[in-house]
Amino acid sequence: MFFYSKKLFPFALFASLLILFILPVACDVTSEDPDDDGPLLPPPGPRFMGASSGDIVVLDDFEVNQLPKIPWQSESREGAALAFSDMPEYFRTGPGIAMQEPLESGRNRVYVYHVVGDGQGSGVITAVLENTGDEDMTVTFKAYAFPQPSGNYLFIGKEGLARYFETRFLESSVPQPITIAPGERAVLDPEMDKAVTSYPVLVHGFYEFEIDQPGVVSVLMRRTDMDSRDAVDELELLPRRLPGERTSGAGRGLFEQADFDIINAEDFILDSAEGVKRLIVADGNDDSWVRGWDSIAEGEYENRGNYGVMYHISIERKSSDNRGIAVLMGNNYAVGPSDPNNFCMNQSGSVFVDAGADPRGVVRIPGNQTFFNTKGEYVLLQAYRPLKEGETHTMNIIYSPPGASCLPTPIVFVPFERAN
Repeated sequence: MFFYSKKLFPFALFASLLILFILPVACDVTSEDPDDDGPLLPPPGPRFMGASSGDIVVLDDFEVNQLPKIPWQSESREGAALAFSDMPEYFRTGPGIAMQEPLESGRNRVYVYHVVGDGQGSGVITAVLENTGDEDMTVTFKAYAFPQPSGNYLFIGKEGLARYFETRFLESSVPQPITIAPGERAVLDPEMDKAVTSYPVLVHGFYEFEIDQPGVVSVLMRRTDMDSRDAVDELELLPRRLPGERTSGAGRGLFEQADFDIINAEDFILDSAEGVKRLIVADGNDDSWVRGWDSIAEGEYENRGNYGVMYHISIERKSSDNRGIAVLMGNNYAVGPSDPNNFCMNQSGSVFVDAGADPRGVVRIPGNQTFFNTKGEYVLLQAYRPLKEGETHTMNIIYSPPGASCLPTPIVFVPFERAN
């Protein structure tokens, strides 16, 4: 994964050459959404620069890294415990167990991000859930994302988030419930468990589910002739840093608080009259890395990137100058279109937005290609109409840091005039 330090990944140059087209951009919400702010604002327009959610627009009259920051405050939100597995990111010494954490009954989230090591041949990266309770365990999925493993990391990072949001907040299908007898094990995702991969192919799984018994989840790499359930007993527990190898990955462990509300700082309302501003989360500075427990290492560690964390962003606004607000995703590292010495310039992702000029739904960043990387490029997330004098409105975005993109990814708020 990428985080604030601009770490590089092998095969990034190859990934940057793979541009995938014809991706959907936004969907109507057809089931209950916890961030539903009501019906479409009347009227739904206007549009920003004639663009729709997911489109790339070019704005070259300001520097994204120099924009004033929106003052915000964070509040813990009820959600899911996060079992995060990204260390060691590469199984450079062959098979082993990279993460093993106890799960309490209730809602849990599992994030898997691993690659078979270079020179280690082929193998299966998978997650196994064990029932440590006294009665049958029912695993009821609430969100599911397993993009086809690939060397195109930026596409997988974006698509993993998009499918998570689609299954969590829309009516996209999730797997049928799993029943696990006491003391028994089952693979969490049969599709992941049958995927045989080798370097540099990325295996990325993102799941949210409820269980009614306590359990233990293990993320491992095995050889193709092993049974994943038996491998939990047969494979060694891997250290965070493999002997003789450099550190890889953003972290691992169980993070009990992984959902946050991001709201206006006290006495602050975003006013279109005050010009362009940006909002920054998941940077390790203004927004600290979440801390959790690594049961293998028996210690407390950070998730350096807050991967798998869900930010429910709600920014209240007003229009004292009668201008609307466009919300865009910026790129701190954009210099493109091609610079072989800067792998951080390629950025992708997905968010969930509420209604504005476009319907509420999932926005892939960007919508018609895998990534964006050129200075001055931004991806439109949503546009909101001007408000009447004395009126306020809250813009809602659900954001999670995208795998394979350098962080932070700034969310930019741009005032604009209504088109005639």
